[in-house]
Amino acid sequence: YPRSSLRLRICFDIMARSLQVIFVVLLGMACSARGMVRADDLGLGDPRPPVPLQPFNCSTVPPSPTVPTDATAVRFSDVKVMMALGDSISAGCFMHEDLIVDGLFEFRGDVFSIGGNEGQYTIPNFMKGIQENHQLPLGASVGKAFPLDAIDFKKHIVRPFDPAVFHLNGAQSMAKVENVPAQVDYLVQQMKANKNIDMENDWKVLTILIGANNACGACHGRSYAVPAFYKQQLDIVLGKVYASIPRVFVNLVGNFNISGVHEWVEKSDYCKFIQGHFDECGCLMGTDNDRKIMDEASMAYNVQMRELAAKYNAMPRKDMRVVVQPVLEDLKVLGPEFLSGVDCFHPSYLADAAFAVGLWNNMQQPEGAKQRGISYDVEFQCPTETTYLQ
Repeated sequence: YPRSSLRLRICFDIMARSLQVIFVVLLGMACSARGMVRADDLGLGDPRPPVPLQPFNCSTVPPSPTVPTDATAVRFSDVKVMMALGDSISAGCFMHEDLIVDGLFEFRGDVFSIGGNEGQYTIPNFMKGIQENHQLPLGASVGKAFPLDAIDFKKHIVRPFDPAVFHLNGAQSMAKVENVPAQVDYLVQQMKANKNIDMENDWKVLTILIGANNACGACHGRSYAVPAFYKQQLDIVLGKVYASIPRVFVNLVGNFNISGVHEWVEKSDYCKFIQGHFDECGCLMGTDNDRKIMDEASMAYNVQMRELAAKYNAMPRKDMRVVVQPVLEDLKVLGPEFLSGVDCFHPSYLADAAFAVGLWNNMQQPEGAKQRGISYDVEFQCPTETTYLQ
């Protein structure tokens, strides 16, 4: 789009989503007054079911004697900086809500890949647990924010209103893969401005989860849902990372079949109403064939991811490695407790914690032996001095 048209389109999109948010809040106020919409009455909200995840019991691991220069030789304890890119899942949208009127927040500090809230099941907190100094990696998000706080499209760069919350989490609610290049610009800008980060020498982990909002348009023939377009845009993202971020290990988290949410939506009148009116994913509430087309797009994106990972790993730089982590590719929604109590669509706090355990294990498992899917009883794999990021 021309710049003026792009601005108009962005303004329209934000106004439309804002009206949807206001509608849901008002709906919640009206219905809560009648005792109708507590999410836990539907089995969707806090208190969570007594299904504990396994305890984190990994021991500390010393860093490498000398800082490695090759991305294939990086210990977990060598990592100094954590970063994330993506959409509302990586923004932590709605994961803790149990009453609609509690507020529609992004719980960024609890996000599986980048959250730094004390005691939460997240990769940065696991990293903290194995560090000899028990310090949280730089870049981890803390706290929560309103979903639109991360959106400022001036010059197409993400500018959070509260850097003390977002840190190096560039994810945006509603983002598609074509929005992620601007998120990379944001990360680079923030790292260069942070005096505690040695851009050239600190090892960094970047986790990217993107594609759900693209796949949600596949059944309607949207151009942004075409796998070739997805690959082109993700290539731009990785190209920016290659050109501007030294010493980085990139997790490309594989996409999951969104249709798995539908089974649980259909079991709740409230969820059917919300999904029918909130329209977060156009193909989800369509026909069986619509959902099939959507899932096929997600799986095609994962094929494109692997092709791009191979491309970048064959490039001359030895201090960047790209690995597809498949933990979500065979994801099954284990029950309604895995879904947000607000919209019955986004992952809940329990689901996000399970994602963190799975990704942590994936990062230690060699290609061809990586865990696929989530379960409650998966135990932690613990890194040692001979364990390198994989």
